[in-house]
Amino acid sequence: MQEELQQFRKQEVWEPVDLPNGIYPICTLWVFRNKKDYRGIINKNKARLVAQGYTQEGGIDYDDVFAPVARIETIRIFLAYVASKDFIVYQMDVKSAFLYGKLHEEVYVSQPPGETNSRGIFIHQSKYIGDILAKLNLSYSKVASTPVDTRTN
Repeated sequence: MQEELQQFRKQEVWEPVDLPNGIYPICTLWVFRNKKDYRGIINKNKARLVAQGYTQEGGIDYDDVFAPVARIETIRIFLAYVASKDFIVYQMDVKSAFLYGKLHEEVYVSQPPGETNSRGIFIHQSKYIGDILAKLNLSYSKVASTPVDTRTN
């Protein structure tokens, strides 16, 4: 846990602030997991801080909800086109795709369990997004505002 919190402080992911009147912060929770080696022996304990988003109410805490997905037919058409043009396709896993979007609202999160500070925490996602984009050499990429659907109807 301390390792994760130290990274947040180092990267300036959040800033302690006073919670404005009428704002309810998103609660946080620690998720613990044992990492195992190829033989199944535990070699590392990991802790990850997650938001309890299920405590929010639509229309009060947020307005829009969407998940970017692509339909299987779209993927097939794309791959067929790529193959017909002899293009090279690179694949990339994005575990936290929401970080690539622009956050237009202020998000208030209650302190992680174990932290002692009388103030709330304001998340600075834009710095985190910029760091990830720079790491992947995508700093100058164009943002797509339309999600892609993957339903296989």
